[in-house]
Amino acid sequence: MDRLRLPALAGTVVSLLTAVAVLVPYVLADAGADTIATYYDFGLVTGLTVLMVALVTLVVFASGWRGRSDPATAAGAALGLGFVATLLAASWALAVPYDVVVQLTTESWFEYHRWAVVGSSVAMVVCGLWYAYVLRLFW
Repeated sequence: MDRLRLPALAGTVVSLLTAVAVLVPYVLADAGADTIATYYDFGLVTGLTVLMVALVTLVVFASGWRGRSDPATAAGAALGLGFVATLLAASWALAVPYDVVVQLTTESWFEYHRWAVVGSSVAMVVCGLWYAYVLRLFW
């Protein structure tokens, strides 16, 4: 694989994983969809907003990987969107009270779900930085 395309591929995969991580409670949690919707509705920005930004970032990384857009433009856009996704995810994760998380389901992994979403969005930023670095956009 071309070393200039590898960060874009990694960013595509990480963005997809972020989108999947947001949706995991709908599939694996023992609570109903209405209860999970309550979990996502906390804060000024909902958790599903992070999903939308992750999907847009996925398209940007994929267009850079497939050569459908200018690599420098894709790297810059992906880096910016990764920062936005991280800020939105952190804002949402901090807004959800711990008591609500514990009351929604008995699943032990659910306590850490919102922080996993934040971590995966940070990984999008890292891939964007790596992509910009490989393209030598920093100097």
